[in-house]
Amino acid sequence: MLVLGSPGVAHLRPAYAETEGVEEYRFPLAAGGYHACAARGGALFCWGRNNEGQLGNGTTANQSIPTAVSNMTNGVAVVVTSGSHTCAIKNKALSCWGRNSTGQIGDGSTAQRNQPTAVTNMNSGVTGAAAGWAHTCAIKNGGLWCWGFNGDGRLGDGTTTLRTTPTAVTNMGSGITAVAAATEHTCAIKNGALFCWGANGQGQLGDGTTTSRTTPTAVTNMNNNVTFVAAQGSHTCAIKGGALFCWGWNAYGQLGDGTTQNRNTPTPVTSMDSGVTFVAAGTFHTCAIKNRMMFCWGLNNQGALGDNTSTQRNTPVQVSPPMNNDVLVIAAGGGTSMGIRTDSCLYSWGQNDYGQVGNGSTTSQYTPALVGPGCRWDPGPRLFMPILRRP
Repeated sequence: MLVLGSPGVAHLRPAYAETEGVEEYRFPLAAGGYHACAARGGALFCWGRNNEGQLGNGTTANQSIPTAVSNMTNGVAVVVTSGSHTCAIKNKALSCWGRNSTGQIGDGSTAQRNQPTAVTNMNSGVTGAAAGWAHTCAIKNGGLWCWGFNGDGRLGDGTTTLRTTPTAVTNMGSGITAVAAATEHTCAIKNGALFCWGANGQGQLGDGTTTSRTTPTAVTNMNNNVTFVAAQGSHTCAIKGGALFCWGWNAYGQLGDGTTQNRNTPTPVTSMDSGVTFVAAGTFHTCAIKNRMMFCWGLNNQGALGDNTSTQRNTPVQVSPPMNNDVLVIAAGGGTSMGIRTDSCLYSWGQNDYGQVGNGSTTSQYTPALVGPGCRWDPGPRLFMPILRRP
């Protein structure tokens, strides 16, 4: 999940760049089922539900404001989270914590962890990660590895066998630039082409069928120029050439095509045919950035769309100010949405019964609420480091 979360994407090439230089990949924001995390000055903070240690502070007490994660005081570049577990990349090493009943922490056990725990064989070279509901995946040296629950083949190793340590995904080799993990399926971009595997009862693999797959399967019409993928619940979205497509489960309009009809191949999202640079998939809703403006659609019973209503939307609706412009990075969770603006301020809204909005309350928010002690939250994946040349 992403946060993304997912959503589920954690390593990607930005869909835009302003000048030539060296790009530093960062994804410092994630929204889970009932909790969220973000990095500030390289230190990681989490808040919301903590019944299984998913906040990583050594306790199981819920928190309604950002709370420091143990041993994550600097160097955090990527955070991903799902239902009840969280993972972060710190100095190219991956750690996870929270629920571990199906081995999703990746330390060879099924013991719950309330603090960051090193993932087996992931102590270097890790550049991306994704957390599903009960499984986890990571990009290491350009290759893809997954572990945890493997029902319907979501680990992509050709089996349905549970794995408590990282296992190589079949036929993915190298060249992986992004990975997304949802409730029961996984997707990854390899050399610009998109592949998905796992459960497919709602068409979320995008191959024109509803047949589950235990190994990576090419997504229809996504064989090149795919720059971003997000997956959550039972739907998937991807950016291709600046245009946004979604497919899979659509009971709440989360595909954004104006209907509530499931789709088993990529379907254009209404009014998102160009200028899209970011997408985040929640469990029952979806959000995207288009020309620095944030839009959301899908289930809205507790304000996840941020338009100051509880009205379900089957097409994109612009989020209320100040998230209507200058948005850099976003995340979507079970019933919440969040994003960081160019001024480094973090806002969140939606379902808030465990404090997952992060504004100190447990009341659902229907418009963006400022998170935490002021701004200065870390920027998103477009952190630019120009190359300087002597004359």
